[in-house]
Amino acid sequence: MSVFISKDPFEIEIYFQPIINASGQLVSVIILPDNTKSDTQILKCLVIGRDFDNMSRILESASIINHINGETLVRKSVFYRSIILKFFQAWNLYDENGNMVPIENHIVGKMHDTLIRALAKKWLKVTSGKE
Repeated sequence: MSVFISKDPFEIEIYFQPIINASGQLVSVIILPDNTKSDTQILKCLVIGRDFDNMSRILESASIINHINGETLVRKSVFYRSIILKFFQAWNLYDENGNMVPIENHIVGKMHDTLIRALAKKWLKVTSGKE
């Protein structure tokens, strides 16, 4: 048994239902239980496992000190974004030309926050972290 993290990717999936308004714009996203077979969409991602160095850097950059009580707070937006940018390698999101949409900061920033939170939480759960 190895104690070192493999850099071989594995797949995670998020099942969701987009809520579209009359103008055809995405207004909300409902995250559904795994293996939902109804009218859903599946976001499949290739990810890698957590390692001490990267998780330490992410936690340090996402943490701030509450100057009133001295407790450490984690800025979830920074935490979730950093997880996706560091540990997610590919996903099944494609542009109008059929090219995979890259996993980049400005792309993640334009996605619905419910999807970003769900992806990061799923990765944390799969890699044995707290949600």
